[in-house]
Amino acid sequence: MSQFRDTFTKEEQGESLYDDSAFFFFFGTIVICFLTFWTYNVLSRFLCPTRKFNKREYPKHSSKGSYIQYCKCSACTNRVDNIRKAHRSFSHRFSWTAIIQTIMLILLWYLTCYMMSAYSMTKRIAQFDPYEILEITSTASTTVIRKAYRLMSLKYHPDKNPNDPTAAAKFMLIAKAYQALTDDLARSNYEKYGNPDGPATMKVGIGLPSFLVSKKYQLLILCLFSLILLFVIPLIFICYYRRQRRYASNGVHLTTLYFFSAAITDSTRFKALPELLALSTEFRSLSIKNSEDEKIISKFAMELSEFKKRSFTANSPNFGVVYYLILAHLHRKHNELTPSLKKYLDKILYLSMPLTLSMLEISISRDFFHTTMAILSFRRALIQALDGSPNSAFLQIPYITDNEIYHIKKGRNAAKTLVDFINQNSSERKGLADLTEDQKMDIDAFCYLTYPIVVSTKVSVDDEEDIVVGDLVTIDITLNRSKLDENEAIGPIHSPYFSGTKYEEWWIFAITKGSNPHILGNTRCTSNEKFVEGKIQFLLETPGNIEISIVIANDSYEGLDQQINVSFIAKSIKDCERTIFVHPEDEALDNEPTLFQHIMNQLDDHQLSTDTEDEYEDEDEEYTNNSKFTIHQTTKDK
Repeated sequence: MSQFRDTFTKEEQGESLYDDSAFFFFFGTIVICFLTFWTYNVLSRFLCPTRKFNKREYPKHSSKGSYIQYCKCSACTNRVDNIRKAHRSFSHRFSWTAIIQTIMLILLWYLTCYMMSAYSMTKRIAQFDPYEILEITSTASTTVIRKAYRLMSLKYHPDKNPNDPTAAAKFMLIAKAYQALTDDLARSNYEKYGNPDGPATMKVGIGLPSFLVSKKYQLLILCLFSLILLFVIPLIFICYYRRQRRYASNGVHLTTLYFFSAAITDSTRFKALPELLALSTEFRSLSIKNSEDEKIISKFAMELSEFKKRSFTANSPNFGVVYYLILAHLHRKHNELTPSLKKYLDKILYLSMPLTLSMLEISISRDFFHTTMAILSFRRALIQALDGSPNSAFLQIPYITDNEIYHIKKGRNAAKTLVDFINQNSSERKGLADLTEDQKMDIDAFCYLTYPIVVSTKVSVDDEEDIVVGDLVTIDITLNRSKLDENEAIGPIHSPYFSGTKYEEWWIFAITKGSNPHILGNTRCTSNEKFVEGKIQFLLETPGNIEISIVIANDSYEGLDQQINVSFIAKSIKDCERTIFVHPEDEALDNEPTLFQHIMNQLDDHQLSTDTEDEYEDEDEEYTNNSKFTIHQTTKDK
């Protein structure tokens, strides 16, 4: 620690070797970047108040570049126009928050510019320039240098300025400047080191303030860093973890998921779902304090008939508020709500989307098909404000009430379902005699973007021609929004009673036939393009003629669901012998030795050659010995 301190400070002289000027510029750069981003946001709010809304809620193009078609009915267009007008309004642009932000922004910009200008003046780096000191040009000759030195030294000589301490310092600089320009060694040092005396002490600077390495503040800084690293950061993490562990990955409270898991059964239907939704943990923080709101809730409790007898005892005091607001929404009692109750209802509807999605996931995981369809119907009812009656699908059409529905379903060219009504020409539609031309145009606009899709399916097994028991069967489903052109996409749904922006989703189920079908597989399609592709895979267990149903359900509109039958023949393992096709090139590769075999063959060849050489050496040695013996024997005989 002492070595580190001594590197940056001179304790004996009290002179700091640490240059903290870099810290100011580093910190100033960060502040300027922050202020630039903040200024851009504030200016965009004043100059382009609807830019973020258009980009987030109503973009012109989809993620794949397709042009988005929006609903052209007056309700949807007026809604978008009202939101844009609210963003452009004076109260939104010049709210107290915007004014305070603007004032703070101006003050911060002023302080930043002032501090940078002041600091740059006080912290300017001093450089030794002999020409500037002698007040001559860099091309001056030796005669000019000596003349300037003579005049400057006479002017600032300490004997002539006894009471001026700056004159003595100036005289020393003049002498050094003259030496740097006339003496060869001093001139060489000046050119190399910028100083006629040679290398001098250098101050080191990094982007940190000087007090961080000061001996005076070492204990304080150590305690501060220990507090941050050992207490503050772990405390923030613990608080964040304790909050996040209460919620699942989809953002739903774990207590709500446990309750849904226990409450949702195979017999759960539409009438029981408002109560389950109102008992969610997410709504326990909602409370009303206005006496007028309490009177309206009490009025709803007396007027609105509940769908069924309650099955649970509500422990939350806010259950009644949430429950009757949901019922009022389903019965379209919005005109009787106060502005505060409308805000509560908007929050309930916003939270209902992930909650009903969790209901769907639980029901699908337990193979409750009828319950799943009931939850989907309830999800559509929350979006479109429907009470679940047989004729509720027609109430999604603008300006259609029970009176118009009676005429629509009666007589010649009657439309029994919503699909029949949409497929009719404008002149053939009944029950619209009392509507104006503008209202009829709104109905045409609704029917243009709300229509049944064209479905095509294909059953296959990957890389196989026949389907055999034990295979993983794949059903490819293609949804075609036939009224859209190429490079077009569907926009947000028509939902005048739903405050948020919602895009339609398609849930596709593969189920068995019968009164109690089983879910073989499912997929969720969220794309808004013209062609939507989905894939369902399931394991085939029985042979024979297999018949299954494909159910395509829309989560935003009631009455657009479709069900098509798919049949295929599944062979048993004994009846179908599969031959695996092997490409000739693959066979040739199989016949080639592997890398390990190639290495082993090389080792064997090397060992064989070594053994052969040893045999040859043994034979040569034996031949040599025999030759020596023969020569010796011949010599002896002689």
